[in-house]
Order: sequence, then structure tokens, then C-alpha cells
Amino acid sequence: MFEGDIKVGLSGTKERIEDILAGRKQIKVFGERNTGSRAVIRMIDASSGLRGAGHPGVSREVLQPFRDRMASFDEMDAGPWKRVYKEAARDSFEELLGPVGAWKHTAPVFSGDFAHHDVSVLFLVRNPYSWALSLHRQPYHIMGPRRADLLSFFKEPWLTLGRDRVERILISPLDLWSLKLAAYRRFERNAEAAGVPFATLRFEDFVADPAGALTASLQKLGDGVTGIEVLEAPTKPNGMDAKTRQDYYGRETWKTDLSAQAVSFINARVDWELAQSYGYQRLDPDDFPSNRAGGGALS
Repeated sequence: MFEGDIKVGLSGTKERIEDILAGRKQIKVFGERNTGSRAVIRMIDASSGLRGAGHPGVSREVLQPFRDRMASFDEMDAGPWKRVYKEAARDSFEELLGPVGAWKHTAPVFSGDFAHHDVSVLFLVRNPYSWALSLHRQPYHIMGPRRADLLSFFKEPWLTLGRDRVERILISPLDLWSLKLAAYRRFERNAEAAGVPFATLRFEDFVADPAGALTASLQKLGDGVTGIEVLEAPTKPNGMDAKTRQDYYGRETWKTDLSAQAVSFINARVDWELAQSYGYQRLDPDDFPSNRAGGGALS
């Protein structure tokens, strides 16, 4: 819908020519918050034969005024409206980037641009229970009150961003999980019909074996992929080391932060037919104690 405002730039064309000559494959990553997208994208960009997809066909000339506008808000005095203005400006900026350049956390919409620019797609998913706990600990882009209590957080409405591309107000932040994964499935059906390669990487598999799991998923996109290397340092401030994180998720220690009430609430908000298609199973609230506070340190 922004086609009339987008100018085809030399930069996008030049980068594509360079990719072809170098034999690099373009990968677009989509994943909801707290699914490992930052680490996955950095590992892809660090590899020799792959590159994260940018915003092909959209010139820097078109984007620069929006970048300047976003930067201007950084100079404002701190206050509740500063963040509102910045997020609104970011939404306007993201609308210009086109389907391929869309936000990594969006509910993606398929477009012929993926086939036209020869972009493959990797979707990141995560167990809905551990994801819910992680969102409580790291509620990225939360625009409303932040509730310390786990169940209160689940029951608080969630104001989404425009670039989420879902309803603007959700009954619960947990609804993000099913809405985004349902969008992935719709995208996949259209991508399959158009011959656009796509694959899925589960967060749990990635944590257990980052290089191996990512390589296996990328190999489903076409040509053989080799040389994927594990990041040496955490991608987030105060992030846990790999061994601690592998133990935490491998042993499913995160379950100790769940209560019977929390499990029941999550069960009611998740699309379980969708969840089971990714290999995730519903937990029984009777297996958990009542009124546990929750909210451990790991994400």
C-alpha cells in the first residue's frame, strides 16, 4: 500500500548484484519477542554464504527523513510521551520498508517481493509456556503498566505496536504467541504456492545446539549450508552463558516458575492445534502448585 511512496534505489540493486556474484543467500528471519532472533540473525550475518535480507527496492533517500525524525525524539526530555512518540515514528519508518524489510517480530504478510528478490524465510518459534515466562521477565515494547506478579501480567491488556500487524489492543499479552504463529502458517501456504523456500527453527533446539540446529533449518532452504559458528558472547546485556542456558531449558527448569493458575490461564489463551503442529504439548495444571509467584532470572 506504500508502493507509490517507495523509490527503487541503486543501493538495493547493487547489494543484490553483489550477493549473486558472491553466491550469498538472502534469509529473512521472523520470530516473536524472546525467540532468539537476535542471536540467529547475527549468526547468519557472520557466515560466509548467507546474508540477512534488508529492504530491497527502498532507497536510503526515502528512509533518511524518517531516520532523522526518530533521532530527534532522542533529544527530548525523558517522560512518558517520549517513548510513545518514538514508537509511533518507528512504526511509520517500518511501513516504508516493504514486506521483505518488515520488522522481525511482525505478523508477516506474504508478497511476491520474496520471490522477486530471491529471499528465503526462517521462522522462529518457542514453547508457549517458557515464552510466556520470558515475556514477563523481558516485556519488550510494553506500552502499559508492567505487573510484577506473573498472573496479573497475563491478565493485563497489551497495547501492540503498529508494526506488530495485529489488533492494537489484546486481551492478554499471551495472545501474541498464537497470532504470530498463525500468521506464519498463512505465510507458509502462500510461500509454498509461490515457490519461496521457508523453514522453522524451534528455540529449544537452537539453545541445545545453536550451530547444528540453525544449520539443519537453513539446509531446508536449498543449497547446502556450512560454516555456521556459535556466538562467543551473549547477545543481550547480562545474558546467561551458553551452558547455564542449555541446562535451564534442557532440564525445563523454567517449569518451577509456573503455578497451576498460570498454566490454566496459558492453556486458555493458546491455540493448541497450532501449538501441537510445532511439537508443543499442553501441560496439566494439576501437576503444578497453587499461587506460585514465578519470574526467575533467565530469559
